[in-house]
Amino acid sequence: MTDPEVQIIVRTTASVRRRTQLLRAIESIVSQKGVIARPIVVANGRDCDETILATLRNRDDVRLIRQVEGDPTLALLTGRRYIDAPYFSVLDDDDEYLPGALQVRLRTINEPEPASVVITNGYVSTGDSTRPLYESMVVFSRSPLNSLVDHNWLASCGGMFRTSDVPTTIFDLQYKYFEWTAIAFRIAQAGLPIRFIEDTTFVIHDTADSLSKSVDYVTLAPECVGSLARFPIPAALRYRLLRKKSRLHHEASKALLETGDLVGAWQHHAQSMAGLYGVGRHAPFTARIGLRTFRFLLADGRSLLRRSEPPS
Repeated sequence: MTDPEVQIIVRTTASVRRRTQLLRAIESIVSQKGVIARPIVVANGRDCDETILATLRNRDDVRLIRQVEGDPTLALLTGRRYIDAPYFSVLDDDDEYLPGALQVRLRTINEPEPASVVITNGYVSTGDSTRPLYESMVVFSRSPLNSLVDHNWLASCGGMFRTSDVPTTIFDLQYKYFEWTAIAFRIAQAGLPIRFIEDTTFVIHDTADSLSKSVDYVTLAPECVGSLARFPIPAALRYRLLRKKSRLHHEASKALLETGDLVGAWQHHAQSMAGLYGVGRHAPFTARIGLRTFRFLLADGRSLLRRSEPPS
């Protein structure tokens, strides 16, 4: 009997500094037992290292897709368009699967009855410590859609999808970040059968330069979450999403204030208090941002005066 095939989308910038991690990720895929695991590597961006690309092209166990646009969300969509196996998963180029990961997912997605998506637990490694990504998967299974407001249960490397049930359109996103929250939301909102299990099947290697730590990520997060509120969902869930959008605007304002971007900080602060979702909660921050602005204007005014004084 032939082992079932699973294709794994691996997005990468194929840079020299990520070479070791990328090869580790690929090895964790092709070494899986009891399954035919084929990496579909989408190398995106104009600065991919040609030596690494040549190495990947010369491997008969890897399919390399070249994408000039340096857009990780578009790279994910591109990879999905090349899927032609019954099942697929995703693995970031700096993470890895644990031995037996795909066997566990395949068994779970088909038993006791077929599911469209299986979600597993995993580990987060920070170099000097390792911890489970989720304390428990049970809380998510009770209400997948509502639980997403508080916590995204779909890690990039944590799911397996039945290709016939999860269409390409699920991955066709208009924004750069919060993609996995949006994908999970679309899956849950569509009512696709989801199965959550406690088994740990992957390791996320958390690094200081991960996207989720960037100011860019923080400032774009509110609109990504706000877009989910436009889906046909219950009013109570929409209210919770809009409150979260308000809180994320507040977090963006604080982050921009720390960088000295007063205009951006004020813009996000004003949006954090829009409507009834955050005016009471975030109004006290007005004093802090106002004081920082006053100090800036005062210092700038003194600087202008010094520059306008005639030489002695």
